[in-house]
Amino acid sequence: MAILIGSGRVSHRFTVTGDTTETVTSSTGETIGPLSVCLTPGAGTALCEYRLHASDAWKSWPAGTVSAETTYRLNGAVQALRFTATTAAATVAISVE
Repeated sequence: MAILIGSGRVSHRFTVTGDTTETVTSSTGETIGPLSVCLTPGAGTALCEYRLHASDAWKSWPAGTVSAETTYRLNGAVQALRFTATTAAATVAISVE
């Protein structure tokens, strides 16, 4: 399931079920950012990836796969974010600035 977020100063919070992936894109089709992402894995690990253009390969965020709550600020705009939770659900909080 794709999650759409609006532009402007908005915040979103959602859960990624264990062993699944959720993709976040802009509801307007434009790039998103800058933004802050807080990823909190459950009993397993979680990964945040981004891409700058729809035809680009996914890139891991600088923190890589995490096993504890991690917050990172992406200073540039991205086309989409993808979150993967392993084993247990993970919580994602995104703040678009």
